[in-house]
Amino acid sequence: MNVTEKKKDQITSALIQVVCVILGLIIMAPVLYCIAAAFMKPTEILSSNPSLFPSGFYLDNFIQALKMTQIPRFLVNSLFVSLVCSVMRMMVASMAAYAFAFFEFKGKNILFYLVLGTMLIPGDATAQAVMVEEAHAQNIPVIELCTKTEAEDYRTSFVGSDDIVAGRMLMEYLGDLVDGKGDMIIFHGPTGVSAEINRHTGAQQMIKEKNWDIKVVAEKVCNWSREEAMTAMENIITSGMKFDIIFAENDEMAVGALSALKDSGLKYVIGGIDAIPDAVQAVADGDMDCTFFQDYITQAKTALDVAIKAASGEQVDASYDIDFVLITKENVADFQ
Repeated sequence: MNVTEKKKDQITSALIQVVCVILGLIIMAPVLYCIAAAFMKPTEILSSNPSLFPSGFYLDNFIQALKMTQIPRFLVNSLFVSLVCSVMRMMVASMAAYAFAFFEFKGKNILFYLVLGTMLIPGDATAQAVMVEEAHAQNIPVIELCTKTEAEDYRTSFVGSDDIVAGRMLMEYLGDLVDGKGDMIIFHGPTGVSAEINRHTGAQQMIKEKNWDIKVVAEKVCNWSREEAMTAMENIITSGMKFDIIFAENDEMAVGALSALKDSGLKYVIGGIDAIPDAVQAVADGDMDCTFFQDYITQAKTALDVAIKAASGEQVDASYDIDFVLITKENVADFQ
């Protein structure tokens, strides 16, 4: 190798390293900012002219997080549940695999489909879609429960409640309470999950159809989490943002927002979806305007019936819709 070629190789290598460093910084920038933001005061984070670096090491965020939540307990619980579930799953899956592979018994196919179905519940609808397509290719019936994947052409049937309808119903009820006018905060579930997309779509449809003067002033992705919604709501309150409506795509986030709003003295309307016990109680207490009951028991029973029929070769419908039920102060006693 002559001197010229050696220099070219060195220059090429240097350029590649520079590009890699730049790409690495771009990838790491959001992570580094999150670390920096953890040490910022709320006023710094929510400032109209935010800084990339904290003015000092503000540790109260961590102290408040430990006081307001049971993070150490959550970590211990998560570790315990993960270990127990992993061990149990390995034991059960190994024994089940051996039985399905080496024994013939009555109802084997139906039982196999049911066991396989319990494995088709990852959180990401796109990841699910791949598994649904693979199952379809092997002539395995696929019953989707509550959450729809993108593999619409490959699923055998869907059992659940129409989340677009839920979003429309919640938006209609809250919108009527403010006469179709006001500033709204939306708490979103995980990005890309069908329930989140459809509930948001339903709300947008209702605002457009009613021609309401409702402006979305803040949207927070809180991943169905009570704790994340509480933190987001606290930051909104600290920022001084004005709002009239809180549209929470599930009750956990609605209850989290209520925790932050306690004793705030602010006036607003708020609603969620799922009718969890804390939300039902909040409606009964007058702290929450409404929630929507999703009949999980009927959904589960229907899904099991449909799975058994499909595995037996019977014809099943493409969809089985279980209606949501509005819960307000007037009928909340029926759900307590």
